[in-house]
Amino acid sequence: MPLYIRLVKFTEKGITSIHDIGKRRDEAKKRFDAEGAKVLVSYVTLGSYDLVTIFEAPDNAAAIKLGAWIASNGNVCSETLAAIPAEEFERMAESL
Repeated sequence: MPLYIRLVKFTEKGITSIHDIGKRRDEAKKRFDAEGAKVLVSYVTLGSYDLVTIFEAPDNAAAIKLGAWIASNGNVCSETLAAIPAEEFERMAESL
């Protein structure tokens, strides 16, 4: 299944309701499950982003749908990156 990296920043709304983060995470897990996606790991980070999540989704459409759903809640703004394993890239590069 394709991998994605999601870089997340809390919005002002997300910060003022930070006490609900566990509830929001549970809701997100249910939505990911419903889309056939799976969060592999999440980290709270220091620096430019507040959270980093690595997840699998069946395809780009599912990843976009999940991103739109998360954004619609107004608690975060984020950027999603498609992640290609280095070994896969190396195989592609060998044929250049």
